[in-house]
Amino acid sequence: MPGSSDRPAGERPAPSDPGAEERSALPATAPRLLACDLDHTLVDEAGEPYPGVVAALGELGAHGVRIVPCTGRTVAAAGAGARRLGLAGGLAIAYHGGVLADLSDGRWLERLDLPAGFAPPAVAALLHAGAAVTAYVEDERWEQEDGRHADLAAALEGAAVTRLVVGGASPRLAELLDGLLRGRTDVAVSPAPGERFELHPTAADKAAALARLCARLGVPPAGAVACGDGAPDAAMLRWAGFGIAVAEGDAAARAAADLVVPRSALPDALAGLVTP
Repeated sequence: MPGSSDRPAGERPAPSDPGAEERSALPATAPRLLACDLDHTLVDEAGEPYPGVVAALGELGAHGVRIVPCTGRTVAAAGAGARRLGLAGGLAIAYHGGVLADLSDGRWLERLDLPAGFAPPAVAALLHAGAAVTAYVEDERWEQEDGRHADLAAALEGAAVTRLVVGGASPRLAELLDGLLRGRTDVAVSPAPGERFELHPTAADKAAALARLCARLGVPPAGAVACGDGAPDAAMLRWAGFGIAVAEGDAAARAAADLVVPRSALPDALAGLVTP
């Protein structure tokens, strides 16, 4: 009868406007969850949302889509970024998958720390070689130069260290990192912004964290969309039922995605997940 539809619940109407080719590549069924990287995907270097992003996320939320920031930031910084995007509370993946947190109260629901006993001797060796080291302990930055930790390696004895970020001009840095990780399968090293390196638990991975989060919520991979721009997002884009990459981002993210859009077109792509 006129005005009725046999379309299954949650299925988006077919695009009707002539310029809808990009949106027609989106999945036909609205997702239950969007896992989205923050920096250079939703917000710029100053932390400001890109034009149109806040409205697009609001449209998704209005249609019942759960939005989960999935970032390399600390929990506190993830919460600050979420608030700037108009997201109040909710779950977030921080530390590139090392922590699952509830932003409504800051609780850490899951955490993956570096193995006990690894950080103190590693930091001592790195500092001795002239490297700059930042340790993340209970969401705080600990540094030798911050005036609180005259002996950073000793201060880390018995502490739960989520990650170490290492930089500096030491010509031996790559060799030293190789030596620290030789024979270990529980610690990995990844590039970090500013020509630095990040030491983290091997199991700290955005895709694995998203899989655990979705299992908690009863959301299958097909019910999740992931969005990102960097190499750490690639596995998450592959795991989700549908992955969207930013065209200006890393080649690994683009290769893993089902859809690649310019950053300026991302808001339309996100809103198109729930609107014709």
